[in-house]
Amino acid sequence: TSLITAEHGTLVSSAFRQETQSLPLTPLTVTVRLKCSTDALLKILYALEERQPALFVDSLTIQSRYRSESARRTPADELEVELDVTAYLDRSGKG
Repeated sequence: TSLITAEHGTLVSSAFRQETQSLPLTPLTVTVRLKCSTDALLKILYALEERQPALFVDSLTIQSRYRSESARRTPADELEVELDVTAYLDRSGKG
């Protein structure tokens, strides 16, 4: 959330899902829906890439709601974004 608001984006929703696997690395995924500018999205994705532990963007959907100058309801550069971000939790006790 702080990453999104730092770039002047708006968090629309988020939902966690944790897989019930008995593997040493358990995926923990969050689906995030947000509204932001193109520049903000680039900065958010770059910041996710730089995070430790590693985060992986599994799915990314970007929609622009800009239609025409007369029918514009949102700023021209505002995007609606949905992404799944996954981290892997070490359940083996080794890390």
